[in-house]
This record gives sequence, C-alpha cells and structure tokens, in this order.
Amino acid sequence: MDDVSHSFSYTTRRTAYLTIVCSLGFVLLAESAGLALLVALLIHNLWLSLAINLAHLALCVFIMQMMLAVLFTRHRLTETDIQLNYGRGLHVRIPYSAIQDIQPARDVQAAAMPVSARYEASKKRISACFSDQGQLLARFTHPLPLKLGRKTYEISSLLFNVDQRDIFLQKVAQLRTATTPDDVIASNALNQLQKLLHGS
Repeated sequence: MDDVSHSFSYTTRRTAYLTIVCSLGFVLLAESAGLALLVALLIHNLWLSLAINLAHLALCVFIMQMMLAVLFTRHRLTETDIQLNYGRGLHVRIPYSAIQDIQPARDVQAAAMPVSARYEASKKRISACFSDQGQLLARFTHPLPLKLGRKTYEISSLLFNVDQRDIFLQKVAQLRTATTPDDVIASNALNQLQKLLHGS
C-alpha cells in the first residue's frame, strides 16, 4: 500500500494560525533582546548571564516548536488502522475493528485551541481539530486506552479534521470492508439500525 496516497493533511486553513505564530515569534524575539540587555546591565558574572540567556532562549525555542509542530503532522490510513497524528502530543493507532462509525461533525469550539490536542473528560473524548473544516467524529465500539502527551485516557470518541473529508471517508470505508470481519460489520450495522429505530 502506498502510504503517500493515504496520507491526509488538516491544515489548509492555516493563514490565521500562521499570523498568530509570527506575532508570537516577534514578541519572543523582542523579549529576548530586552532580557539580554537587562542581564548585561544588571549581572556582571559572565557565566550567570550566559546561563540566563540560554535558558530563556531554550524556552522560546520550545514554545515555537510546540506551536509549529501541528503544521507538520498528518493523519494516515494503513491496511489495519487509522494513524492520527497531531502536533507533539497525539500519535495514536486505532484499529478499524474498534471503530463503530465515523461521521461528519462541526464543533467550532473544538477548533478554538489548535496548538495541541486535548482531552474532554465530560465526553470521554479527545479533540484534535486544527479548524472547523472537514471535522469528523470517530466513535468506538468500546473505550480505548489512548495516550495524549504523557497521560493515557479511556476514550469513547475522537474528534479530528482532514482537508479532504469525503476522500478520507471513502478510503476508510474501503479499508474497513477489506479488513473488518463480517461479524463485526454485521454487529455495527445492527447497532446503527437500532439507533435509527429508537430515534424515530
């Protein structure tokens, strides 16, 4: 399977985000210059002043790396699972057999903090949305232990977005049909039918 053809970005609408990142970078640069000048005036110990400036520089680099990391990760589909990658904190693999369904969604608030994925305890959900474009809600057949940052949570659903949502859904459907056992497919279909009947 060609990994490139099954790789999906989610950052088409990046102009506003890049504006924020550039503004923050300018502020950090100005702050670094001001701190260096202040340290030079007040601290005459060369090694101490060097240590302070290096520590501040390392902090600035870390902040910029964290904010830029989300622009360089992509989601991928393999023969057996969905690989969701979002910035530095979220790198998970979800087997097709564990997915109940994936439906289009729209949650504007979920895209309000695109720097990193976050855990929503009330919904037992991870939100990893760069924007409100192409959002998808993946619900699982049972809670999955997924790692976010350094912590592991029991997750019932995951909200994310892709730039080519329709193509993503088509490929997922093809791969699930090819890899998911018939009894699992039948069970998921029955669950969907029961929900429709109860909803009506």
